[in-house]
Amino acid sequence: MAERIPCPLCGGHESDVQLSTHDRLLDLPGQYDYVRCRACGLTYVHPQPAWPERKVHYALAYRGYHRLESEPSELQRLSMAYGLHKRCRIVAKYVHGGRLLDVGCGGGDFVGWVRAHRGWEAYGLERVAQMARAARKRYGPRIVLGDSLQLGFASAFFDVVTLWTVLEHVTDPAQCLRECARVLR
Repeated sequence: MAERIPCPLCGGHESDVQLSTHDRLLDLPGQYDYVRCRACGLTYVHPQPAWPERKVHYALAYRGYHRLESEPSELQRLSMAYGLHKRCRIVAKYVHGGRLLDVGCGGGDFVGWVRAHRGWEAYGLERVAQMARAARKRYGPRIVLGDSLQLGFASAFFDVVTLWTVLEHVTDPAQCLRECARVLR
């Protein structure tokens, strides 16, 4: 059952429909309205589908879960490897080692790339159980099943928290960012 919510950023209740569509990637049933908050301009899905409805959109066929090792196209594998390398460079520009949490780690490839660099202890958090199991099988027990709104780690435990293409999928981005701030040193 979809839930009617205020703007997840500012709490505003006035919005305008920008787009009505269905899941074009997996061609699943359901119609979704993207609205723009009149107060702050944030665009979000309204009404917000509950997790049981949303999780069917994150099947293993979801493009964000494609792992480097299973990608059939050599050009796509090179592109994915470049993207992982670029993300590592971005992190290393600010922090040179320590504990890293990749929220929404998908198949865990970024966790694996970070671990390959000396001085890093990398963890991954994934909300979709089937993907978390697959990532854990490949990258070990530091890949955990969990929700970005309640990270389940001790306060000030991590030196870095990454959310690569995650925040736009979260029902309460402000709460997600508060949780990330809580677990950061």
